[in-house]
Amino acid sequence: MNKKDFFVSYNKKDKAFPGVVKSSMTRRYPLMGQMRIRDIIVLEKSKNKKGDLFNRLVCDVFHALGFGEPHYNIQKSGREIDMILQHRTEKRVAIVESKTLKNKVGGKNINKFVGSLDVEKGKFEADGSSIIGYFVSKSGFTETALAQEEERKHIRTHENEIVLLGPSEIVRELIQGNVLCSLENAVKQTRDKGLFIM
Repeated sequence: MNKKDFFVSYNKKDKAFPGVVKSSMTRRYPLMGQMRIRDIIVLEKSKNKKGDLFNRLVCDVFHALGFGEPHYNIQKSGREIDMILQHRTEKRVAIVESKTLKNKVGGKNINKFVGSLDVEKGKFEADGSSIIGYFVSKSGFTETALAQEEERKHIRTHENEIVLLGPSEIVRELIQGNVLCSLENAVKQTRDKGLFIM
């Protein structure tokens, strides 16, 4: 069987991989192609602990992108910033909003974050740093939120940039930063060790 013919379907009904129910894909994808992750499930019952665990995962994403240690849960009048990170080698600051909601994030949450980002922008630009906003959602974004951000890209200046990271983008960045092993490498490693039978 050639690699292009091998398909994996991660969903809750998949009997072939019973232990891998914790991330689900929207449809079948070839191993060598792009995976689209629908959700990242954090195995914690407490809402606060679930958010903390997800923020640790998000921190790994930013380490892979070249940022240093984050400052968490910065209280401001009328709002809270989830994370602020300084890039290790460049004069860039990431301001991060991180959501572990069950449902996809909509435009209202993104608009609120854009307002917070605008307020913070002046403080960091005074010392010559550029600001980039990251909105990270474990369950992704609604179609209308994505369309809204696509529209906003046309009027936004580079200094007021926002990046949306859903489950697929989180996993992609963790794989590219060598924090996670890609599905292809995992299958190859288990096959090479004789742990995987086709």
